[in-house]
Amino acid sequence: MTETLFMIHVIWAGPSCWNNDKGFFEEKGYNCITTTLRFLDMNPKDVPDSRLRTRSLLDNIEDLEHEIAAYVTDWLGQTVLKA
Repeated sequence: MTETLFMIHVIWAGPSCWNNDKGFFEEKGYNCITTTLRFLDMNPKDVPDSRLRTRSLLDNIEDLEHEIAAYVTDWLGQTVLKA
């Protein structure tokens, strides 16, 4: 069984910050998922999405919980988190 790493970027970065680490771990046999926090899938030089003002850390945690649960559900073939 291949182990999976969910690589979660910090609020002032994007998933590309994991590029070097992702390659390193994939070479070691890990399945790596570099997720993108909501409204942060943008060019860092662009003006931030105004909806970020209404987001909290708990909103990001909830999104990640659902994303990880969806991955595990696909892997197990059964629901692990009820909506």
